[in-house]
Amino acid sequence: MDREGYALGVDIGMSTVAAAVCRQGITDAVVLAGVAAVVPTRYRLDEHAQAVLGEPEGPIRPLGDDAPPGALVRLLRTIVDVVSDREGGPPDAAVIAHPTSWDEAHRDRLAAAVRLLDLPATRIVTTHEAVAAHLAATEEAGDARSVAVLDAGATQCTTAVVVRRAGRFEVLSTETSPGADGADETLRRRLGPDVELSVSAVRRAREELTTAADTTVVGVGGEVHLDRRQLEMVLALPISSAVLALMATLRAAGFPEGRGDGLRCVAVVGGWSRTPLLRELLEQHLPASVLCFPGEPDIVAARGAAVLAEHDRVVLAEAEPVAWDDDVQFTVHRPATVSAKTWTPLLLFAHKTDAVVDPDSGETVDPTHLVQKAAERAVADRSEPYGSVAAPAAQRLAHGDEIVVEPWLREGEVNPPSAAFRWEEAVHKVEFRIRASERAVGRSLSGGVRIFLGVVLIGEVTFRIAVTRGRQAATPPRERDVAVRYRKIFASYSHRDADIVRAVSSAVSVIGDRYIVDSAALRAGERWEPRLRELIEEADVFQLFWSHNAMRSEHVRDEWEYALRLGREGFVRPVFWEDPRPQDVAAGLPPESLDRLHWSWLHPPVPTAARRPAGPPPRPALPPPEAAVTVPHSPPPPSAPAGAPLPPPTVRIGTPDLPPPFGAAGDRSAPSAAGARRKKRHLALLAAAAALVIVGGAAVVGQVNSGPTGGAAVAAAPPARGADSAGSFRAIGTDRSALSPDGATLYLAATGGVRALPATDLAGGVTIPVTGGEVRALSVSLDGSQVFASLGGAVPAVVVLDPVARSEVGRFQLPAAAASVRPVPGRPELVAALPGRRAVALVDTSTGTVTTPPSPLAADWLRVGLDGRAWFLANADTAALGVTLADSAVGTTIPLPGPPAVIAIRETGVRQQLAVATGATVAVLEWPGGAATASVQVPTGPRALAWAPEGAILYVADAAGSLLVVDTARAIVTRTIPVGAVAAELVVSPDGRYGYQYNADGSVTKVDLAG
Repeated sequence: MDREGYALGVDIGMSTVAAAVCRQGITDAVVLAGVAAVVPTRYRLDEHAQAVLGEPEGPIRPLGDDAPPGALVRLLRTIVDVVSDREGGPPDAAVIAHPTSWDEAHRDRLAAAVRLLDLPATRIVTTHEAVAAHLAATEEAGDARSVAVLDAGATQCTTAVVVRRAGRFEVLSTETSPGADGADETLRRRLGPDVELSVSAVRRAREELTTAADTTVVGVGGEVHLDRRQLEMVLALPISSAVLALMATLRAAGFPEGRGDGLRCVAVVGGWSRTPLLRELLEQHLPASVLCFPGEPDIVAARGAAVLAEHDRVVLAEAEPVAWDDDVQFTVHRPATVSAKTWTPLLLFAHKTDAVVDPDSGETVDPTHLVQKAAERAVADRSEPYGSVAAPAAQRLAHGDEIVVEPWLREGEVNPPSAAFRWEEAVHKVEFRIRASERAVGRSLSGGVRIFLGVVLIGEVTFRIAVTRGRQAATPPRERDVAVRYRKIFASYSHRDADIVRAVSSAVSVIGDRYIVDSAALRAGERWEPRLRELIEEADVFQLFWSHNAMRSEHVRDEWEYALRLGREGFVRPVFWEDPRPQDVAAGLPPESLDRLHWSWLHPPVPTAARRPAGPPPRPALPPPEAAVTVPHSPPPPSAPAGAPLPPPTVRIGTPDLPPPFGAAGDRSAPSAAGARRKKRHLALLAAAAALVIVGGAAVVGQVNSGPTGGAAVAAAPPARGADSAGSFRAIGTDRSALSPDGATLYLAATGGVRALPATDLAGGVTIPVTGGEVRALSVSLDGSQVFASLGGAVPAVVVLDPVARSEVGRFQLPAAAASVRPVPGRPELVAALPGRRAVALVDTSTGTVTTPPSPLAADWLRVGLDGRAWFLANADTAALGVTLADSAVGTTIPLPGPPAVIAIRETGVRQQLAVATGATVAVLEWPGGAATASVQVPTGPRALAWAPEGAILYVADAAGSLLVVDTARAIVTRTIPVGAVAAELVVSPDGRYGYQYNADGSVTKVDLAG
């Protein structure tokens, strides 16, 4: 009897993992360890090196940023094995849910691990999408089109609004807040010290309080009474933060002022969703029904993932099969001889070899014969002898696959350099023209055609052509043409090249990992280095995706160095897409052994559009939400008349003001006495929580003042030159604040040194002493281990500071005081802008040498691209932006409409986006090229600019003391945040949540950008 098929859903949380199966619409949780269906995301290895889930005795391996290589792969493989043993075989489809807050690197890591599982029809979704799928399957949310989901986890709480369109779920907006991690330990300490309690005992008692008013915790030496009030005091802070985060999520999804009007359901999942206070607060402030799952809040997402997987399984079973051709051949028709400096045709045919039926005549025809006839007709008027060489495709192709062909000829030219087509017909013809140089006369040149599936090299045909002068007869070359089909390709690339990651993943999904070995996926496995070398040796070709990221990657270097050491002719095939090709002459990259190979140029890589043979249909494009509200730019609103809604407060220190109950005035009756008491208790709890930290839900969340009374002792920002108007503001050159790469510390130029403030609340902090002059500019190393300060005074210098030791570790004298100083990524160098000089100071911190290479213009402002090659310079008097290319010492300028007042730069792979304010206009430019892609008017005058980490969104601080949120894709101002202070500088935290304004009066303001 055949095994009945089933689908698997797995939910990987921040601290736990759960699994469920679905068969014919019925979901069932899977016991993963002992009797537990939800286990910690950790495992240990037994004596047979097999993973054991849960928290058994012995060393455990957690999942996280510091997890060992392959931990995620091992965890997923163990879950699949447990489920397969229980169900009698592997699943027919699987969906893996992951935390919605995961960034691209975490998602790519999971995708690589999933590919190694070798399961059919596997895809990944967010936890919130999975929860929404569960609600839809059980009809607990009715026919609601949009639902809000709050995942109350231990390490963090994540909220999202999920919309259902065309049977698919999409996350419209999301927000995170601190979780309740450590609350059990806090309870344990408060309940002692007379009785010794275990954390697990406290956890069980806390769960009992979800239904009981009080309970007893038994420990060593006695027992302790615990009631719900004590629990709520501990949980008040994370719960109130989660509610505020949900309000911010609703606002971002288009619900005005964070109100849930029109939202019919809020689902609460996660271990802390059992706490009654959370549900009470949500019901108090939302008109939507609140759904909790007290029996199994940690298994809901796994059940939803299983529902999605079951849908995929059914769709695949009923879908029409993908049209495949496994008889594809590439035939090159090339001349035996060519005349120097004369263009000569070169033909490539991609065709089937099996007989096909002509759709027009209905007759059976031989594609190979059609190719031969077409080639003869194409060169019938040529006097050169022609020959053909064919290479069978190493694997089958699906209709719709993108094929790219790239001919090459040493000491010659090819026009066009490459061509692309979609595999659809029985015969495809592509025509090129080749021309040999005069110096090749009398010799035989090597050439060939490379064949790519998307960006992955799958085959190659090589040949030799004799070069003559004029129409002289020539003896055809003795060398035989060679047709190579690559049965296994090893793809080596940097994980930071996201487009390549997606393109290679797409190719893997089309033709399978039997043919393409994905080095990034391989690195996700345990003990990958020995296996990596074995697979390189087994491959037919080693395709190296060369970029600035790959050039700096130790992993990629290990791979191509080993591939070169094998000494196999034509084995290493490098490709590049950044122009010019990345190189580092000082570091010897690429080395001569790699540089002398034939390099192929790829157009900017885009994942192939080919369909996956056993996967679900692609997701439709997500249209903008109908309820989204676009707020036109306007000055800060005037004081509201009596009875009108007030604008967000400019300072959010103290009790957070939760919104009043939503809905029309008549929707709710007057609160009962019990309701009034409950609300009073809620506010008391929130006030207690607010006494611990600063909570911000709308705008400004903290402010530090300068001067003797302010306590921060930060230096006031230099006054603006000229009148305070949009047209004459000239503040470029201020670099007196810097944020650490992890967003934890804000550094400020201060009297007597550099002030380091905790970014969480801007309170306290320490001063790193600096002597010998005033601190003019600051920056931080990419790893956050050093702070660089430019000093004025009698002996201008750049000082290197250790923020941990709070001491100076290096000092380098400069020819003049620098207005800006920046580290060069990947090198022990600093670049400093020297105002009034058409040169920069280049400091080699390893040798102590200081040089002054020329620059296109004198600079008051300087930034260095992430690849270290491009240095961007500007001043307040020149209507241009200067660019210096470090490797070639070449300088150029980008014309601007006027002298820039403020500039912000953002990296986008090999390109940079520059936001430049000139007068009342903020323009967005791209480099290389300098083309303008957007322009926004700011009548109130831009004063500071900063990009959001994810791009597209630009923050503009204006002269009216507001922060404007600009959507650069649509070139509009979407939101105005009243701040109440005029900024001189602006930085945004790495997670995009907060902005830090260094104001013109010397104060610092922290702004909640999610509010």
